[in-house]
Amino acid sequence: MKPQQNIRDGGSQFSQPQINITIRTGSSGIFPCNLKNNISTQSFSESPHVEWYTVSGTVFERSDEGLYQAEAYKDRVDVPKDKLLIGDCSLVIKSVRAEDAGVYESYLVVKQMESSLQFKRVFLQKVVLSVDDPPERELRPEDEREANPLDHGKETTASSKNHPVLDTKNILQALISVLATCMLLSICATSNQNQCQSGLLSCSSL
Repeated sequence: MKPQQNIRDGGSQFSQPQINITIRTGSSGIFPCNLKNNISTQSFSESPHVEWYTVSGTVFERSDEGLYQAEAYKDRVDVPKDKLLIGDCSLVIKSVRAEDAGVYESYLVVKQMESSLQFKRVFLQKVVLSVDDPPERELRPEDEREANPLDHGKETTASSKNHPVLDTKNILQALISVLATCMLLSICATSNQNQCQSGLLSCSSL
């Protein structure tokens, strides 16, 4: 549970322009925030107390006492401590979801007086997140073939088996037989009839 503190809202006068960000679902992003734009301190001896909010409540909080992450943002949001010590209060968000879209505001929590137990929030930055959540496209048959080229290769192989290639050996033998017949006919033209008949019989035995 996030600890309850006696904090008063210090007002909503936006000193920085609104930042609009679009992030695709599943991706990461950064919500820019810089303390140097709001206070003159260049560095901090201890971690500043920074909070990020949406309309549904606190998203992330970091102070010297530790950090807090809302359940819906568990392990997905952070303001790195080393960055915060030099004034960078940007919120890092990972694995963005469609439901993350909305308005985010960051605040610096400070004491009203050094010896006081009263705190107030000083507005830092407003970020509007839009989430790009493209619909899933139905796979057409050609898309499935592209996605599974090995399966397509199997189909091609099966098709080849159903339509066998002509036997080149038989074709070659037929050509040799035709050439032999032509040669024998040529011999017949210059030889006697008996030689021609014996040659034709030899050809027919091929």
